[in-house]
Amino acid sequence: MYPKGVYSGQQVAQCMTLKVPGLDKNFDIQFPKGRLPVCDKCKKNYKTRELCRSRDRHKDLPWAKTFICITIDQSCTDNTNKFVNEPFVARPLDKQPFAYKSDLDTTLPICATCKEKNYTRTYCRSKMKHRYLPWNTVYAALSADPNGKFNNGGGRTSQGASTEYPDKKGVAQSLEDGDDINQIDKSRTFLVSVSSKSCKINVRIFCLYIIFSCRVSVNRFCLTLTSLPL
Repeated sequence: MYPKGVYSGQQVAQCMTLKVPGLDKNFDIQFPKGRLPVCDKCKKNYKTRELCRSRDRHKDLPWAKTFICITIDQSCTDNTNKFVNEPFVARPLDKQPFAYKSDLDTTLPICATCKEKNYTRTYCRSKMKHRYLPWNTVYAALSADPNGKFNNGGGRTSQGASTEYPDKKGVAQSLEDGDDINQIDKSRTFLVSVSSKSCKINVRIFCLYIIFSCRVSVNRFCLTLTSLPL
C-alpha cells in the first residue's frame, strides 16, 4: 500500500520506473495522483492518466518532460563517496527548499510562487531570474536497503518504492548533455528532467537555508533573519 499524506494531503497512487544515467539499477518514483503524465503508448491512444497510471498501472516514462528532485541518503555511498552495490529504494518527500546554483535555461517551467500568482515564464525566468525549481517538480529520497525500508537518520523507517535491477525499463531514448551523477554536490541532491525521449541530470542544486543570527546588548535583543540570495 502506498503512503498517504506525503504531498500535502494528496494520496500517492502512481509510479514511474526510472534509471538514472550513471547508476546500474532501476527504482520506482512515486507520484501524487494526477501529477504523472501518461506514457507514450497511452498518449497515442488518447488515454487519460486515470486509465494509464491508476487502472493499468503503467510505469513507463512519461511522454512529456517531468522534473524529479532526488536527495541521496548516506546509506547510498561508502566512505569514499562511491555508490554502494545495494538495491535502492525511493521514498516520496514533501516539497523541499532547493534551487539552482547558477543561471538556468529560461525555457524551464516557472517556479511555484510565480505559478500561484499567475505570472508568465518571461517574468519568472528572464526578468526576475528566479532559480527555484519548476513548480511541477516531484521530490524523493534514495536509500540503500535490501529490505525495502527508508532510513531517515532518526531510527524510524517507512515503506518506499522497491528497486528493480537493470533492464530497459526506465531508460530514455537519448541522454542530454548533463552532469555526472558521481559528482553530486554536498547537498547530496540532484535534479532529473526526464521523458521517454530524453534524460538530463543537474547536480548544481543547493538548499535554501534560513540563517538565524542573534545579537544581545544592554536592554535590547535583536533577531535577524537572512535568506541566502538567489
